[in-house]
Amino acid sequence: MDLKVFYMNNIKESEYHYRFYKSIKSVDQVDDIFGESHYVEDYGFEVFDVEEAITKFRELCQPEVSFYDNEKKCWFYLVTYYLFKLGYVIKEFPRILAHPPTDPSEFTYGQIRNKIIADGNDENGIVRYAMRRRYIANLSFELKSEHIK
Repeated sequence: MDLKVFYMNNIKESEYHYRFYKSIKSVDQVDDIFGESHYVEDYGFEVFDVEEAITKFRELCQPEVSFYDNEKKCWFYLVTYYLFKLGYVIKEFPRILAHPPTDPSEFTYGQIRNKIIADGNDENGIVRYAMRRRYIANLSFELKSEHIK
């Protein structure tokens, strides 16, 4: 399943995820010093099934992942849209798939870290990478309903 094709074929202007449309559509374009756009490598946003999409989401949430490049941001937007459209929610963060932040690190760093601290699993305000990895591995993905018509 090509998640970019899925997104382009299903997104509607009235949907929350449409705010990422320009970024997703132009992920493989760069402007040269003369202001002309050129296509770079064709990023592959492929997943085999929903389990692979969930695995990709967990990978994107790992502490060492940064979102400085558009490809990783695009992955985050596409995976959240795909899982949302299939009717999934994350028990610990029930709105994240429906309303992902424009900066994915607000979730992958900020919200996850804050939740670990709120649950009392920090060390005097320090959240170790190992704790974040364990927390991410244990996120509960639940199928609530099917959204695609």
